[in-house]
Amino acid sequence: MTTIKIHEFSTGIAVQGTPENWWSTRFTGYMNLTLAQVPPVLQNAISNRLFQAAEGSVREAVETARAAGETTVQPAIIAREVKEGNNAYSAIAVITPAKDEKGRTISVYRYFLTTGLGNLTHLLYWYDQKAKKLIFDPFDIKNEGDYYEYDTSQTRRFEIPRSNEKLQNLLNSDDANIIISYDIQCMIYNINKLASIKKEEYELTAWAYKVEGLSKPWFFQAIYPASRRAEETIKKQIQQGENIAPIVEGEYPVKTAIRTLSNQAGVKYDLLNHIEEALKLTNHYNDKTWEDSIFKTLDIENAKKADFNTPYFIRLYELYGLNIYQKLPDLLKWLELDAISKSNDLEQEHYKIAAELSRKIQEQIKQSPDSFKAIELKAFQGINYIISSLALKESVEGINFTQEVTAHRNKKVLLKSTTNNIS
Repeated sequence: MTTIKIHEFSTGIAVQGTPENWWSTRFTGYMNLTLAQVPPVLQNAISNRLFQAAEGSVREAVETARAAGETTVQPAIIAREVKEGNNAYSAIAVITPAKDEKGRTISVYRYFLTTGLGNLTHLLYWYDQKAKKLIFDPFDIKNEGDYYEYDTSQTRRFEIPRSNEKLQNLLNSDDANIIISYDIQCMIYNINKLASIKKEEYELTAWAYKVEGLSKPWFFQAIYPASRRAEETIKKQIQQGENIAPIVEGEYPVKTAIRTLSNQAGVKYDLLNHIEEALKLTNHYNDKTWEDSIFKTLDIENAKKADFNTPYFIRLYELYGLNIYQKLPDLLKWLELDAISKSNDLEQEHYKIAAELSRKIQEQIKQSPDSFKAIELKAFQGINYIISSLALKESVEGINFTQEVTAHRNKKVLLKSTTNNIS
């Protein structure tokens, strides 16, 4: 028997009224927290709007319910795994409408979380088995240490019925984001299963259920809209997000991270982690996106010119070769053919700068070996690309490796620095 602890916290408000009729006068951070603090990794995800319903979507849910003659609004649920380094959580947010002192609709959230990845299914079963569903309630007072316990053996194995052709077709689609039509009957267990199956190897599971809108829908594997209007809006957002998602600041600010790494000699965990997270989102950060939306805007074209060998451009080019491994031969050629590098090239400043960045990236990987698998994979792909070309005696991106790289076979600083202790 395995027992997990489930903690919670809610949107903080200054509440007025009674348990039967209350309203908010202002937001106050968080309330009813059963932990000493909200885990930073979860707080970051919340701050980056990964649990957030789109602005005004809860008001639309109220209007939709009212038009249908319903007196209550079914809660929207957003579920997501979050991870930074060795800190990982599975969490769900239950979103409901409330009122402020002027009678305006506001969104309030009640979060439930447990440590570790792979626990969304347990969280969901625990939540769904409650006779009275737990939604935001400022009068349901919780204190530090008031956690729930759940025996995971109670969780049943769930599979999407083969008889449900519509869901099976969605499961077999090539779409990165599954949008389940609002008029399809979909249990919450279905969307949880769909998301867990559809996610890429390096992705964290994320899904949204009965939502009128999401701030960033392209970062969910499966979404079940609450209405036709929500379905159309979310599909449009995702279609647009295929072009804009990679450079949205505050989500995975990889562009800022690469600029910072290019400007300074230090390599911090969070900067490298932004690159790692972006590399995991293979459906959005493909080679064209890296080239056009990230590196060209950071001036990689000027970095490619031999007379632009400043520390910024050296580091930028090295990160360019790491993220787009087919460009690694370009980097080697650029370093070898630089006018300064004709004598004692390994002692020249540009080689030292490149080697220093590679060494510091390597040090971060060694400190957190399980946190940078996607970066490791890119490094291996680049090395394999060069070795394969050597073995086939082919030219790659303008370099004839049988002549130039063989002639410079002692210049192994970058490759050695990239590969040492990486496995």
